[in-house]
Amino acid sequence: MWGGLIGVFFLGLCAEGVRGQRATWRIPLGGAVEYARQGSTSASEVYSRRQAAKRAPLSSALPSRYLHRLPPAPFLCQGELRDDQRALAQIPGMVADLRDLLRALAMDVSGRSASARFPRLLPFGDIAIAGSWSPRSGAASQQLQATFTSRSPARQPGEHADLKKRLAAFCVRSTVGSLALSRSVDAGRGVVTGFRGELDLVVDEGDRKFRRLRIVERWQLVSVRENQDFDFRRRVAVAIRAGTAWVRAAIAAEASFLRDRRDERSYGSGRLALGLFTLLHGHVAPDDEVLVAGFRSLRKRNIEDAYSLAASLMAMSAWHRRAALGARDRAVAAAWLAKLLACIDTRT
Repeated sequence: MWGGLIGVFFLGLCAEGVRGQRATWRIPLGGAVEYARQGSTSASEVYSRRQAAKRAPLSSALPSRYLHRLPPAPFLCQGELRDDQRALAQIPGMVADLRDLLRALAMDVSGRSASARFPRLLPFGDIAIAGSWSPRSGAASQQLQATFTSRSPARQPGEHADLKKRLAAFCVRSTVGSLALSRSVDAGRGVVTGFRGELDLVVDEGDRKFRRLRIVERWQLVSVRENQDFDFRRRVAVAIRAGTAWVRAAIAAEASFLRDRRDERSYGSGRLALGLFTLLHGHVAPDDEVLVAGFRSLRKRNIEDAYSLAASLMAMSAWHRRAALGARDRAVAAAWLAKLLACIDTRT
């Protein structure tokens, strides 16, 4: 009896030790972990056979349809984590492209299994990852070798049957390949100190067209940030000034994407309005010459689409929170609003 009790006691100590070793993120409430990020992408030419594409040299740039224009920000925010602080919460839109997928897997310290599903990640469709992390070594490093497969988006409960067909038109037929990740975890500090992820895929683009894709992400820890610390706020202010300057220069130069094209809804007026709205939120003075000229141009335009009308009303409202609303702009805004209220889709 005593031997059994002692055995149970030691098993309890071992179980508690294992629980104590479980990795958990330890980020200050509302804080973030900053990383230095490096990434590279490449692709092959198109081949008529999958096996040929699988062995093809990666001599071309990755087609723009496969990744977003902007890479993921090299941060992990405490507010992104699940309640148990061990993995990213499953929020729609959080994983927006394949680089986000690598980030989500690398930052998941909830266990050894890395099997996961990422629905409707366009243009790949529904993605399934199958694999397991190796046990953490003394240096707290782990490796993952996993398979990657995708298929057309499946119908979700409560959706109209036609929706999955419409989504499929934006997706490749299928994608298969491998995913490799290596990471370092400092369980004591509660942080992933770095990772390297690589995707090696073959995409079936249809009509007997196959292409190989390779995507590599490298993240290395810079610092754990407190919520709204001084350095973070300073860098946000610098970024806002830089972004505002870029938008102001585009409006001053009358950039082509801010112009309306004839016989089609190009949304140029909507972009101009959104640019003016951005300048106002970037603390550009309401009497700034570029801002004034931009609104002068916007007033003269024949705006018809709901997007541009709504954006124009937002911009006008923001401007006249800082400058008196005159009779002329009141009449312009009233005309925009009347048009917007008439923008009704009669098919529904």
